[in-house]
Amino acid sequence: MCGIAGLIDIKHQYDKEEVVTKMMNSMMHRGPDASGFWSERDVAFGHRRLSIIDLSSGGNQPKQDPTNRNTITFNGEIYNYKRLRKQLNQYHFITNSDTEVILAAYATWGFDCVKHLKGQFAFAIWDEKKKLLFIARDHLGEKPFYYHISDCIFIFASEIRALLSSELIERKVSKTAVVDYLKYQSVNGPHTIVEGVQCLPAASYGVYQQGNLNIHNYWNQRELEEISKKTFYPEVLEKTRYLFSESVKGQMQSDVPLGAFLSGGIDSSAIVAMMAEHATDAVHTFNVSFEDKRFDESTFANIIAKKYNTNHTQIDLSPTVLLDKLPEIMGSADVPSGDGPNTYMISQAVRERGLTVALSGLGGDDLFVGYTGFMRYYNLQKYSAFWKLPLSIRKSISNVLHLLKQDNATNKKRALIELNHFSLEEFYALTRKVFSTEEIHLLAPQLDQKTDFLLEKHVIPSQ
Repeated sequence: MCGIAGLIDIKHQYDKEEVVTKMMNSMMHRGPDASGFWSERDVAFGHRRLSIIDLSSGGNQPKQDPTNRNTITFNGEIYNYKRLRKQLNQYHFITNSDTEVILAAYATWGFDCVKHLKGQFAFAIWDEKKKLLFIARDHLGEKPFYYHISDCIFIFASEIRALLSSELIERKVSKTAVVDYLKYQSVNGPHTIVEGVQCLPAASYGVYQQGNLNIHNYWNQRELEEISKKTFYPEVLEKTRYLFSESVKGQMQSDVPLGAFLSGGIDSSAIVAMMAEHATDAVHTFNVSFEDKRFDESTFANIIAKKYNTNHTQIDLSPTVLLDKLPEIMGSADVPSGDGPNTYMISQAVRERGLTVALSGLGGDDLFVGYTGFMRYYNLQKYSAFWKLPLSIRKSISNVLHLLKQDNATNKKRALIELNHFSLEEFYALTRKVFSTEEIHLLAPQLDQKTDFLLEKHVIPSQ
């Protein structure tokens, strides 16, 4: 995790170094190992470094290509950088960093460079020759990239708090984003909790030139190659295991100590098993345990730790400890989220034990249909003809349910009956909801509920 920031000020209205320095100072926690600043005419970049690949000063940023004078500030890790380095053998590399590989890829392929990158990344490149800013974010949006445009300036950073610390942005909460958070315990991009601040969508790149920003999508999950129905299960299993193995192996590339979050669930357990297969030493694993046994999976984590002979650490999280830590946890949160305390506690424990990188099972439920909502949708598909009935008829059925019983479960059933279409998009949004539209209106009638960010086309493309 590094911190990036930058400012383009076409009219030279602000002291660029002062503005970028303020942003970088607010993100010291993202990069304690080094700090850098670069400026040229209209543009300035800043960088806070957390060293993972190439620990020498050669990996410090912002970094400039000495041949074409393109300059980059980059947060993330490129897992296939060694392979790309061999492919880009005509480029004269000076360091062993993955940052320089991105510069080489941009010099060779231009905007299409992102199509060659495998990893987690958010970066900005100033193209000196074309006088444009090229920004990009990884396929699934693992790394954050926030920005604000106004009055001939473009300002960006890894965190919203950094943008606010620049003092160029009004501190105004977005009411529609608050509604989004109350519904889903998160604010879905490209919107943010701050009015006027947006995040670059996942799998997108942007080009800012002469005061205009154009954003392009470079990858879509719907474009993934479908496996033929004639493919036998053993073939699918073998292919999945190979891809999973390569993914874990790629993410284990590090010049600093690394470990894994081990919840005891299937996803993190599978990752630890694969790490043990690739590692030369015992894998460091970490687990958060709870006093309430309904939520505690430490028993399963201990079984996996013993099976793969890991160097295991268990962190006991009691309600008292959590409450004591809560102000610190909330203070560290850059965006509102219903998740976080567990991740904060386990990350802190990892860092205290001298580790810099940790793999987790986050995303496994999405990839392998682990959430119960997906299975409910699958089971309900056999009744999909019901949603072809006129909405007026379905609303009548819904009203009868309302007369019979009024509770949260019934309200969700009514909302399901009244869906416009029985699609995964609408069903998923419904199952994710914490507070319904009616409940939010009771809590805060002044909030604008006209927009549902999760269902906007640029968040979930319609089929």
